[in-house]
Amino acid sequence: APGDHALIVYKKGAWVLHMLRNMLLDLETGNDERFAGLMRDFYARHEGGQATTEDFRRVAQRYAGEDLGWFFDQWVHGTDLPTYRFASRTERTADGKFKVTCRVEQSGVPEGFHMPVPIRIDFGEGRAAWVRVSIQGARSQFELPLMESAPKAVVFNDPQSVLCRVEQVKW
Repeated sequence: APGDHALIVYKKGAWVLHMLRNMLLDLETGNDERFAGLMRDFYARHEGGQATTEDFRRVAQRYAGEDLGWFFDQWVHGTDLPTYRFASRTERTADGKFKVTCRVEQSGVPEGFHMPVPIRIDFGEGRAAWVRVSIQGARSQFELPLMESAPKAVVFNDPQSVLCRVEQVKW
């Protein structure tokens, strides 16, 4: 469509950095020092010179502690945009805890496409917890860690950490 080139080339770059930052984010503390360190390190290595996407990938991998080839292939070199249909249900267990089962349908991307996606569990009164789940394939179903309190809401892709479409659906 007209205008897609500028969207993909220029605006998507900001999203790629946002997604990388959220992948490196410590969900328990909210600390994003790994990403800040990555950016300082990359800048220091290439200040006044030229850098390639591969140079950035090498630095990012050191801070992520894993090969990020899949991430760069999907998000930097690729143009696919996933749609996630998300549903969850909460059940009380025999011992009084709460079990949350989630179901995600992924479409609009190739079969091997995968992405770690954060989920916010909102307990109300300003209390929340986050977990990160890896979504791969057309359909995933998983349970979150058992909880002492019943969640008021379970929010997929919070805080908009992945460039995607999310449809909240009923179980």
